Amino acid sequence: MNKYPILIVAGPSGVGKTAVAKAIIEREPRFTFLRSATTRPMRNDSNTTEYLHVTEEEFLGLVERGEMLEHMVYDGCMYGTPKSEVERAHSEGKIPLLVLDLKGVESLYNNPICHTCAVFIYADPATVEHRLTTREGATEEKVRSRKQRNLEDYMRLPGLSYAFYHMVPNVATLDECRDEVVSLFDSFMRGEPKQADIDAVIAEIAK
Repeated sequence: MNKYPILIVAGPSGVGKTAVAKAIIEREPRFTFLRSATTRPMRNDSNTTEYLHVTEEEFLGLVERGEMLEHMVYDGCMYGTPKSEVERAHSEGKIPLLVLDLKGVESLYNNPICHTCAVFIYADPATVEHRLTTREGATEEKVRSRKQRNLEDYMRLPGLSYAFYHMVPNVATLDECRDEVVSLFDSFMRGEPKQADIDAVIAEIAK
């Protein structure tokens, strides 16, 4: 069975992982975002290249037939990555780039068609706090909820060390972080061994 190389940028809320992923897409045309399937109603300002809007019945059908590589429920709506999107990207000669949570990283790592290079982006607590509180639409409740999810992610990390290729601190400029992630993917494709040190990262974050 052929395996599809996939670059995954993961990490807790407030570390800038989405900004890093977007910077990679803008600089590196060989990468492409995949559309997520979602049951979320289409909004007036929706970007049609970002989501595949489906009904709940259609979404569950994709899951039952094994056509969804990973999926989750967020704010009452279902989101997931269809296998067809990965196949589409590779048929176009592109490398899929995904921004995922830990559950998504685990699901794709264990999927037999995926050859995943997962890079964990992290930042120190003060930086995360600042980013969460200054984010557009931030409320005290949302910040508290995201910080709780971050704590849960950190607690799960040691059990997922096998799924990550490397850990990257987002403390330099966006361009430098972008270039490091791309360089790591190239190392991954050359077959160089993974370099993720989960314990060291947790110790650094906990300072």
